[in-house]
This record gives sequence, C-alpha cells and structure tokens, in this order.
Amino acid sequence: MKKQQQIEAKIKKTKAAINGLGRMRPGSLSHQARARGQEYCQLSFSHDGKGHTEYVRPDHVAQVERELSNYRRFRKLMREWVGQEIELSKLNRRQD
Repeated sequence: MKKQQQIEAKIKKTKAAINGLGRMRPGSLSHQARARGQEYCQLSFSHDGKGHTEYVRPDHVAQVERELSNYRRFRKLMREWVGQEIELSKLNRRQD
C-alpha cells in the first residue's frame, strides 16, 4: 500500500510540473547562412504528419527557444508519467 501511495504522489507531482510548463512548441531551431553571409534562424517541426519550416525573427529567438525547451520538458514528463502509470497498474493487478 505504501508503494502505491508513493507512485500516486509521483504522478501528482508530475502532473503539477506539466501544468506549470507554459507555452510550448515542437521542433528545432537552426541558424542558416544566406548567400551574402548574413544569418537567420529557421524553425523546423512536424505536425499532423507534415513537415514545416518557419523563419524566426531575431527578436523572437529567445521566446521560441523557451517554447522548444518547454516542449522537450513536456515530452520527458509525459514519459515519466506513463512509466509511473504502468508501474501503478502492475502493482494494482498484483494486489488483486
């Protein structure tokens, strides 16, 4: 029973962390070079099975990097949550 409570507490903590993430978006940011030697940032991502690219203005790069970081954190937390749910399910079946 104590193990079940520990797992449920972890799940609650993981849900709270997900809830507090803020804005997010998938993808990766890369710096591209133009023919005249100037650089620009490009966001590449997949959504609904389609690839997309977007130009990112220099004054938006920091915001987009935070959103990408939040998305990576979201994915990590979701994997943890699913793992915790699997462990809880196994534990509950053993107790029955």
